[in-house]
Order: sequence, then C-alpha cells, then structure tokens
Amino acid sequence: MDIGLAVLAGGIGRRMGADKAMLEVEGEPMLSRLARLALGAGFEPVWVAGRAHPVPGNREGVRTLPDDLPGTGPLGGIATVLRRTDRVFAVLAVDHPAIDRAALEWLLESARGLADDAPGLVARRGDRTEPLISVWRPEARGAVEARLSDGDGSVARCIDALRFPGVEIPARHLAAFRSANTPDEWAAARRDARLVGPEEVP
Repeated sequence: MDIGLAVLAGGIGRRMGADKAMLEVEGEPMLSRLARLALGAGFEPVWVAGRAHPVPGNREGVRTLPDDLPGTGPLGGIATVLRRTDRVFAVLAVDHPAIDRAALEWLLESARGLADDAPGLVARRGDRTEPLISVWRPEARGAVEARLSDGDGSVARCIDALRFPGVEIPARHLAAFRSANTPDEWAAARRDARLVGPEEVP
C-alpha cells in the first residue's frame, strides 16, 4: 500500500523569526531535505501543504498544495490534503531539523500498521502526544471539516475526538523527531542530534 506524507509548511515562523522551511541544515533547505529523505524512506507522494511554490530542488514525487482554508492552521493543512487523496497518509511538521531517514522509515511502517478500524494514529513521547506526527485515513475528512466549520482548528482536540490510538516513538528516534519553533530550540535539536556546521537561524 502506497503511503503519502503531508509536510505542514504553511506557518510564517513568527517565533523563529524566519521561514522554518527555508532554514538550512547542512547546506540544504529544511523543506528540500525533508522531502528528499521522505522519498528515500518510501513515502509516495510527498505533499507540501501550505505552499504555492515548488520545493527547492523541484523533486519528482513532491507536490505543493496551497491551503484551501487559509488561516486555519495545521488542521486546515490536513484538510487540504484530505480533499485530494483517497489513501492513508502521515503528517509531519516541517520544523524537525534533525529528522533522518531511519525515523521516517519508522513513521512509514507505523502508517502501514494502522488497524483497519482506526481513523488514524498519533505518535506519543511518554505521556505526551505529538499531533503533528500522526497518520490519517481519508475517512477522517468529514470530522476534520466539521471541526473547522465550528471554528476549532486544534489538531490535538480533533485527534482526541476521533480517538486515534497512540504509538510510542522509539528512544532511538526521539532526537530526530524533536521540533524547533525558536532559534534556541533549533540549536538544541541540532546539538542533541550531533549535527555539525553553523547554526543557520538568522
């Protein structure tokens, strides 16, 4: 079964002070790096939700999807993808500077293991869920759009309402899935993953 990956990249990076998708990791824009690694891990296709312009590098198998519902945050990005596919797909925010192929392969295998009666799956880090590391069935579209129509754009509350089962992120992948919303978090995530080179946050 082909599994897609929806990369949520529509945020303006207010707390970072820069577009997170275009920050460089080892000389490559984060968005381009994530798309390349995802394709290498076996995701097909890779959707970039919240972007109108091609991903740097213009890779085959990567599709940009401008938000159908601007201003509705990550859940609006998920809704945009749900409107365009009839397959299971994983969701990942673009702000993981230490993401690697092995972690993405784990996410893909988790998606392939989704139970037939489950509307989706959410990653867990101990007692905390990670709504922007999740898996969605196309059947979730109605519930997602209903919540958006009611003015509730919380991905976490939507996942709770749909009763997504959780899957624990293996310890070996915790650093790879560490998100970064500020320059300090970006530097810490890179440091924990032992990435070399200068910090590229302006």
